[in-house]
Amino acid sequence: MADWKDKTIKIINPTKYFSYNERNYKSQKQIKEFYLNKISKCDVVIVNLNNSDSSIGTAQEVQFAVGHGIPCIGFGTKNVYPWIAEVDCQVTFDTMIELVDYIRDYYME
Repeated sequence: MADWKDKTIKIINPTKYFSYNERNYKSQKQIKEFYLNKISKCDVVIVNLNNSDSSIGTAQEVQFAVGHGIPCIGFGTKNVYPWIAEVDCQVTFDTMIELVDYIRDYYME
């Protein structure tokens, strides 16, 4: 197991930036371009696969990452779109805890 205590992790949660309820954005394009820009700077993308069967945004973001050589690792078991989980993600886990352990062991060396 890697010694990861001295490593820095920057986590970006896209849902903290824009709120559909508050409409704190100018356009849908603004939101999409903002997220894709954030993804382009990532070393790895963590994908919440829950309810991905009804989220076109998740599919587009994952495809963008894969197209730019950024690995995607997923977690979740509820209403998962199979292409995202089985084709686009390098590996998937049932829980976020399992995913975090994997990230720690394989990406934080």
